[in-house]
Amino acid sequence: MSEGELHRLRIQCKKLRYASEFFAGLFPKKATKRYLKGQEAIQDRLGAVNDAATGQRLLDDLDRRLSNKRAPEAGGSGEALAANATGIMLGWQAAMMDRELKAFHATWDDFAAQKPFWKKG
Repeated sequence: MSEGELHRLRIQCKKLRYASEFFAGLFPKKATKRYLKGQEAIQDRLGAVNDAATGQRLLDDLDRRLSNKRAPEAGGSGEALAANATGIMLGWQAAMMDRELKAFHATWDDFAAQKPFWKKG
């Protein structure tokens, strides 16, 4: 899924969680607890992916802005340090997104295997 699709999924999961929490009081706590924890885990995973994607966009934007302001003859150690720091952050965020997306699949499978607490039998 694209970043935009994952973000929309995150919003839909958040809406489902809020609705589930609203109606949870009408059902036995034991029946709702695991389901709500599964929804929370999905939101946490998708939130981490969204945070990393947002960080990447912000760093890319910052790098573009800095590149546009640099003089052509500039090339001091400060510029190299900034480029290295940006590269490190982008790599870290890419690794975090990869890790969270891999974990998301298992989290989703666990949640999808649960019976919704509002269904009988």
